[in-house]
Amino acid sequence: MKLEGGIGTMGSDAQSSVEYLMVFGWAFVVIIIMVVGLAILVNPSGAVEAERCTDFKNLLISNFHATDDNFSVLVVNSTGRNIRNIDLALSGKIGAVSQQKTLSVSGIFNAADSNLFVIPYSVQNVKGKYEFDVSISFTDSDNIRFSENAKCSGRVLASSGGIVGEIGEV
Repeated sequence: MKLEGGIGTMGSDAQSSVEYLMVFGWAFVVIIIMVVGLAILVNPSGAVEAERCTDFKNLLISNFHATDDNFSVLVVNSTGRNIRNIDLALSGKIGAVSQQKTLSVSGIFNAADSNLFVIPYSVQNVKGKYEFDVSISFTDSDNIRFSENAKCSGRVLASSGGIVGEIGEV
């Protein structure tokens, strides 16, 4: 159908331009849908989840990870004082399995030192993600007891088989 120029009608150049934009517009939409579909096939969980952990108020979390047999957290004593009588509590889920574990350490954690805490549990062949609430209580050099909380989440790693319940400088 040929449209004649005039009021309320399109010239043939304008009609060709609109047809060109429509064809390539739909092709662009199809390409976007295919890319999104491919991304879902490659990563069915829908998103790349990074490991994340909020810091305690007076202690810094330098590194952390969860395996199917323990949760390890590297903590920096940023209180400016030596601390002792450290109790860690872990609660949350690894995969679909709920966990509640504690770890008590009687050693001295010197100011500005980094220490690795490993909280053991046993969940065999778990894959997927974890979400933990981590609580730490400690006594400072003035015999004042402090309690702090953090939230950690990420993907479960392969089993590490490390030393359990140790406190030591890294």
